[in-house]
Amino acid sequence: MAGPVLASTSYILAVAGGTLLVAFGADVVARRLGFPDILLLLGVGVLVGPILHLAAVSTLLTVAPYLGMAALALILFDAGMDLRHYELGQLPSKAALLAVLAVALSFLVTFPVAYYYLTGRSGILALLFAGALSCTSSAVVVPVASRMSLPSDVRSLVHVSSALEDVSAVILVTTFMLVAQPSSSGLPLVALVVLPLPIGVAGGVLGGILWLEVTRRWQARPYFSMATVGFLFGLVGIVQALGGAGILSALILGVIMGNAEPVRAFLRPYLRWEGEVVLTPQFRQFHSELAYVLRAFFMLVLGMLMVFGSGYESLLLVGALIAALLLVARASSVEAFLRLTHSPREGNLPLVSLSARGLTNSVLVILPVTAGLIPSMQAFLDPTLIVVVISVAFTSGGVLLYERVPSIHSGRFGERPPPLSPLSPEERAALYQAGRGTGTPSGPIDSVPASPASSSPLASSTAEPAGKPLAGTPEEPPTEPTGGGEAPPLPPGPRPPASPRSGRHAPSSEETDPRSPPPPLPQRPTRGR
Repeated sequence: MAGPVLASTSYILAVAGGTLLVAFGADVVARRLGFPDILLLLGVGVLVGPILHLAAVSTLLTVAPYLGMAALALILFDAGMDLRHYELGQLPSKAALLAVLAVALSFLVTFPVAYYYLTGRSGILALLFAGALSCTSSAVVVPVASRMSLPSDVRSLVHVSSALEDVSAVILVTTFMLVAQPSSSGLPLVALVVLPLPIGVAGGVLGGILWLEVTRRWQARPYFSMATVGFLFGLVGIVQALGGAGILSALILGVIMGNAEPVRAFLRPYLRWEGEVVLTPQFRQFHSELAYVLRAFFMLVLGMLMVFGSGYESLLLVGALIAALLLVARASSVEAFLRLTHSPREGNLPLVSLSARGLTNSVLVILPVTAGLIPSMQAFLDPTLIVVVISVAFTSGGVLLYERVPSIHSGRFGERPPPLSPLSPEERAALYQAGRGTGTPSGPIDSVPASPASSSPLASSTAEPAGKPLAGTPEEPPTEPTGGGEAPPLPPGPRPPASPRSGRHAPSSEETDPRSPPPPLPQRPTRGR
């Protein structure tokens, strides 16, 4: 009897050790090549499972949903600690708008394909599949966005919107599962759909306030980081048991922990708190590493669950079609978001690129499988994995393009510079008097290029430096420079108003007076300054 026990123990230890080594190696390779490590983890899982048959599918299906939810809670908790209170402002409303647009369009384009090609025209199964794939995965998007050179407002928008998308997809799938299998709680379906958000928010706020006080008292104790993980998992479990969105409470708990001092300053008149809360780098590193290990193990499990059976070619085509439709839906939702909020175009490419599916979608697909609602696991898992691989590959290409092409950071990729704008007679006269014109006031200076690379309205090789007297004008002897040849400081006073066309200040009466001597220039500036 000891033989099977020892064999199972050896198997579990081998799987656990191999997972840690594979996770470390995948992170090293992914950082060097510059793409998400999820592709490597899925590939190793496919090698171990469907190809070499070293894993038991029934055992993996039992533990996969719990590992996925634990990893998702840790990742959202870590993402919440990266958000700062001064970045929030209108961020929740903008993130909610982007999340609603993205989830709605993704759901609408996925449902018809699932209804006609995957579920045998079963409405409830098509709703479950479309709801599971309607969101991006925070487990993939948040770590990638944290490593990109994004503006802080765009990065915060990605973090919050991806978390809200996860919450929306969880609510959708949970609702459809309640329709398929009515709950015995006695609550109406409307209450079960509406309650998760407020319960999740309330649980996160109350849990965050409680754990701030615990952190103030015990943060210097050994193993406090591990105690925080225990509190996080317990909070998520309690909120979900009460019918709330547990992963939303994990995000809010992270936001409160990451903004400990502003939160304590706001509550100090009511709770009379003393001392301070300082999260150490070891605290953050512990949570990041634990979340990464859980996510890596789940991705390996997902790859092991692949089934290469009959009809796999048709599932491959259906998965590719769904992935293409999801990309179109993501681009459309981002375009609508930018137009409605009048946001800068610099965020167009990163918001579209960061649309990868992954851990959240896989967990939501496995939940109906473990509940017995789906007769064929292959019909759901295989297309999901294909969508995950294609979307992650698209995200990798978009991130690489954004990081390697600097012109994308200042606007849309491939956008042409604005056309030449004509100058008015007053501007030509001002340029002539300032010594920057190449012709007479009524000469051929008709237009200037509105190029952002140069602040001068006439950036050409024939342009003269500011302050140099015009040809034919008697030059007066300059004053003695002070400070070792440096030009004397400008006299105090208000600066002239800015010119609406050239971007420089309009010349004042002193500057346009030919009798006033120009300031001396010790050297001629080089081109490009």
